[in-house]
Order: sequence, then structure tokens, then C-alpha cells
Amino acid sequence: MSIPLLNGKKWKTDWGFIKQLLALFVINTTAISGIYSFDYSRILTAKEIDLIAFDHGYYSVLILVRVIISLLHRKKQSSH
Repeated sequence: MSIPLLNGKKWKTDWGFIKQLLALFVINTTAISGIYSFDYSRILTAKEIDLIAFDHGYYSVLILVRVIISLLHRKKQSSH
């Protein structure tokens, strides 16, 4: 996850890594819509489809939480 880097005594947010996390968020969100948009019933059961979507949703939520924490940490540091 995006860990702010210590630059001297100040915390610095790694924007390149945050962009990578947002790209992963888009990929996971697209995977959720894609798994429900096509008919995979010949390959997967309904439960397997739901579990795949749940996994992608879980990773999307984790990514968003980490990005928000990193941005809030940056906002808190800039207000001092």
C-alpha cells in the first residue's frame, strides 16, 4: 500500500504509487462489472462468480481506504 516516505523530518506522499493504486482500483472495479456483464454460466457457478466479484470488491475497498488515509495524512501535515 502507499506508505508516505520520510523526507528528513517531514512526511512526503509517494504520488506515483498512489496513481498505481488508483489504476488497480479501476482495474478491480472494471473486473466487477465485467464478471456480471458476460455469461460465464458454462464455465463458473453463480457462487464462484459472486466470490470473484467479492474478491475484486474487497481489494477495491482496501485500495480506496489506503489512498484516503494517505491523502488525509498529507492534508493534516500541510495544515501544520
